[in-house]
Amino acid sequence: MRNLITTIESDPDYVKKGFDTILASLKESEKKLDNDAILAYSVGTSKKVVLPLFFVLGNPSGRVSQNLPDYLQNNSLAALSPDNSFTAREMLPPIPEFSTGALGLGHINIIADRDGTVRSEPLFINLKKNYSLPLPCSSL
Repeated sequence: MRNLITTIESDPDYVKKGFDTILASLKESEKKLDNDAILAYSVGTSKKVVLPLFFVLGNPSGRVSQNLPDYLQNNSLAALSPDNSFTAREMLPPIPEFSTGALGLGHINIIADRDGTVRSEPLFINLKKNYSLPLPCSSL
């Protein structure tokens, strides 16, 4: 649909042939079919959605940006002192359009003990001196 809109907008012959009403209809249909925009709007208006972050654990590779976007900065805690938290080399956040309207963000990493059993959940995961809180299971 976007390609068709672009084709019509970029070709002056289509405008001469009266395709302007078709173009308007296509743009309206595109807007109605944009499921990401619909979901982002729903997340923002509900004020009840907590979205997941996933961390790739390991030593930082140096590729992590020092400046986190506001929606990530607002959902992290600064390091106060050395602790025993896990360290991540990379973070996979939700797309920004969803995250900015969410009530909160939290990590969903599950870390098994050596025998493969999960007995605890890490409270924090360290990423460039920023920490992420886990998702509260009771609110899901």
